[in-house]
Amino acid sequence: MKLFLNAVKELLDRGEIRFSDLTAECPSYKPVGYVDEYFYYCYPDTIYSEVRKFYAAQDLNFPLGKTALFQQLAIDKLIETDKNQTTKAKWITNSSGKKRSRLLWLRKDALEDKEENE
Repeated sequence: MKLFLNAVKELLDRGEIRFSDLTAECPSYKPVGYVDEYFYYCYPDTIYSEVRKFYAAQDLNFPLGKTALFQQLAIDKLIETDKNQTTKAKWITNSSGKKRSRLLWLRKDALEDKEENE
């Protein structure tokens, strides 16, 4: 999990990925998901792809498949789950209206407290 969290944090710090604030009037262009005070709501395929690209750019191979990664995040209680699924439905209101999406609910403190715990 550390590899995944490190990659997401680094990509955020560099501005290479963006999350649209759910309370913002104007959402980010091409976000990988949304953010509020508790969670990063990630498009599952997009965030996984960005992490793999991050490591590929360093000539490294990300060791986990998407399903295994998301299952491990659930086991480690770093994501909010829905029954037997690692994604959870979320209603998102954007410029085209309100839509329901299945997103990976990554706990915000998983990224923010990570450095303090190491």
